[in-house]
Amino acid sequence: MSDLKDYAEKAYRILHKEGTSAETNYGRSKRIITSFFNSSEENYFETVISRLTLIDSYYSTQINSKRLFGIDEIAEKIVHISNQSDDELRMKCYKFLQSPLDSGGIKDLFEQEHYGIHKTGEPAGQASSLISKYLYFLMSSNFPIYDTLAVSSYNKIKSKYNFDLPELKKEFDVSYFDSLKQLNILSKIEHFGKLDNLLWLVGKITQGSLSIIIDRDSYEKIAKRAKVVEKMASLKGQRGKKKKRKNGESPDGIIRDYIRNSQNLNEVFGGDEYLIEFFTFSMQFSDK
Repeated sequence: MSDLKDYAEKAYRILHKEGTSAETNYGRSKRIITSFFNSSEENYFETVISRLTLIDSYYSTQINSKRLFGIDEIAEKIVHISNQSDDELRMKCYKFLQSPLDSGGIKDLFEQEHYGIHKTGEPAGQASSLISKYLYFLMSSNFPIYDTLAVSSYNKIKSKYNFDLPELKKEFDVSYFDSLKQLNILSKIEHFGKLDNLLWLVGKITQGSLSIIIDRDSYEKIAKRAKVVEKMASLKGQRGKKKKRKNGESPDGIIRDYIRNSQNLNEVFGGDEYLIEFFTFSMQFSDK
């Protein structure tokens, strides 16, 4: 499936424009977080706390905002498994990726049922998304990220290309990593970082906000052309204050519909050929 490999490369190029005026919020965030994995404090536990807190903030995994003691307990588990060594933790990640279903080590990190408590005092759940992102940065992007966008995009691509792979459910299971490993091989991408770029970007274009994948100037121009302010005001008047929004009745939905119906994507994306091609590719997975 060479076209998937090609689109993974395009996704990588779209998201990584470091040092240019077109650097995306995604690229900037990744660059800042990566810098925290290139150095460490004398206190390894505090280093892990700092990294987790930064990732939680940038990626909105909401551990700090919705749980008590969650970050601390994740850090304690990482410190225990790693023996306070990034190198040892990396070795365990390599071993895990070779056989994700084997017990012990990284698998235990993901399968621990509770990290932190809710304000009611009841135990909180797992922290699969934040932990996967921590290991992603530790492994220089070569580790699968677990989140809802990746799950949704995986299922759509699996169906579109008729891959003999299991359907992923919304609830986390450690078998997710084995499924991503198989998709990485079948797609011929063979790099978890670029596979993540593909899945994440398809998800953002079809379900999320474009603001994180284009620069501010481009976003403002698109929002103005799409008449987001006027349409949101009109929708608010039609809908009334108490009615729930429907699909498309949000700034992201209005912008997505505008781009989908545009006859000139070259103008919309300022001549960015990779983004034009990738948007067109992604629209086949849109729920519309």
